[in-house]
Amino acid sequence: MVSCTEKKPVQDITDPTTIYASLLQMQNLDNGIVLCRIANPWKTEETIVQYLLVPSGFEEFTTSYEKELEEAYGESETIRTPLQRMTLTASCHGYLLDQINASGNIAVYCDADYVTYNGIRALLDNNSIVNGGNSMAPNIETILSKQSDAIWISPFENASAGNIESLPIPVIYCADYMETSPLGRAEWMKFYGRLVDKAALADSLFNLVVNRYDSIKHAGLGVESQPDHSLSLMSELPYQATWYVPGGSSTMGILYKDAGYDYPWAEDNHSGSLALSSEIVLSKAQDADIWVFKYYADHEYTLDELKSQNKFYSQFKAAKEGNVFGCNTSLTDYYDVVPFRPDILLEEIKNIGEGKYFKKLD
Repeated sequence: MVSCTEKKPVQDITDPTTIYASLLQMQNLDNGIVLCRIANPWKTEETIVQYLLVPSGFEEFTTSYEKELEEAYGESETIRTPLQRMTLTASCHGYLLDQINASGNIAVYCDADYVTYNGIRALLDNNSIVNGGNSMAPNIETILSKQSDAIWISPFENASAGNIESLPIPVIYCADYMETSPLGRAEWMKFYGRLVDKAALADSLFNLVVNRYDSIKHAGLGVESQPDHSLSLMSELPYQATWYVPGGSSTMGILYKDAGYDYPWAEDNHSGSLALSSEIVLSKAQDADIWVFKYYADHEYTLDELKSQNKFYSQFKAAKEGNVFGCNTSLTDYYDVVPFRPDILLEEIKNIGEGKYFKKLD
């Protein structure tokens, strides 16, 4: 009889507070408790985990109370907030916490060498935050010695959490990177803000992002367009023999369209990247007016240097006319900042060459 007993299924969230995010739902319950549900990015009808965020000051939260909530909403993991000594594994989350005055809640940072945002870099350099090693195999001893009360990780399809599973602390699944719209990913700041008791600041920042994004989206195109058609834009560089370009329904594909450009793959319905050959990209985007891409190097690329890397590059109109813009991610905080500030990236792309990240190749 025990073996045949079914667990209480997850019930629908009837009054979610999220609008743009497709993988995150939140609902305010009584006594300041927040129900947070994270969907499986690869099987969205399934739930990865459901959290009950319970304020530490609510001492009446008993085992029986917890059981009542699980009876009503399904199996959940209880997180006492605020989290005060967290371990992070992605640089963008550090930037966000700094923006909502919660950088002091970070104890350990994995992959710390890749953090470039000054606000967090300074804390790493003076050892206020310690290096936790490789994010794929964190230093368990360091995490435990710093008394981390949670570790934030990005879930990957068909991948286990590795040695993280041995930690006696909650795992916060950060699936924001799998959202399919710029504002959808940014809205996860509401969840992260509630983990550190910064809900008001997180909500205020998100409202700022939404308002700026919409304002920039509906403004005129910053760069001068040609009289007979809108400017077209191609993106990225091939990796080895494969050119990964954003699908039309991906975060970047949507952002390019919101910036007012004709994007060659705008009608594609993929929410991730498309793996293409250089020949296919050339046939589809040869006449694109503008070319933007990210790269990692110890120096700024020149146009001649770029053309020398691949025989196809010189055949693109953007390369012939010198309208190529690169973002050297080793010298900027691009990956730290833009995931939760799509308004900044939209403004940058819309007014290409006038911002902080994408520089015109000499």
